[in-house]
Amino acid sequence: MCAEYGWTERNFARGGMGFVRWRGERPSENEPREHTADRIGLLAEVLASDADACVVALGCNDSVLINEDRRTGSTRWTTEIRRAIERDLDLLLERFGRARVAVFDLYQLFPLEDLGLPTDGSALPPGWRGVQAEIAAACADRGILPLDAVATDLYRRGMYGEDGIHPNDAGHAALADALGPRLCAHFAAD
Repeated sequence: MCAEYGWTERNFARGGMGFVRWRGERPSENEPREHTADRIGLLAEVLASDADACVVALGCNDSVLINEDRRTGSTRWTTEIRRAIERDLDLLLERFGRARVAVFDLYQLFPLEDLGLPTDGSALPPGWRGVQAEIAAACADRGILPLDAVATDLYRRGMYGEDGIHPNDAGHAALADALGPRLCAHFAAD
């Protein structure tokens, strides 16, 4: 996708990371990273990079923490996720400006209507709806319109890896075909 549009990619992602989930340090070599809203982590590298724009495609992994809140009756993680989303967006807007920040609504990745599901999002898992609500509110407060991430071709056979969750190379190609034009239109608007 980057080659097609003449862009250079700088990928600062780390598998499983969210706005809070696994954002912290690793207590020891054999332990997973801590969940925290207190660190900007890899975002520091994004802010210090030579990038001209930033695409935010984050949050799905935070749904695990929202579900933990639902299970325990707490709001700890929901509050931390909200704070981290707001902080991250503020830092990105300060660094890149509104026209050079794109936020994908990954919860619109699924073509609900095509799958015969209600289009109001009620069929999505509760943790997903919780994170989506936090991202939507933070974006609205900052005048950011999240980009639709629907990639219908992602639902053909053979698009996912062995875990059945993450797209394989063919799935990533389907995502690029669907999302590339939306990013191009977003960034061309400035």
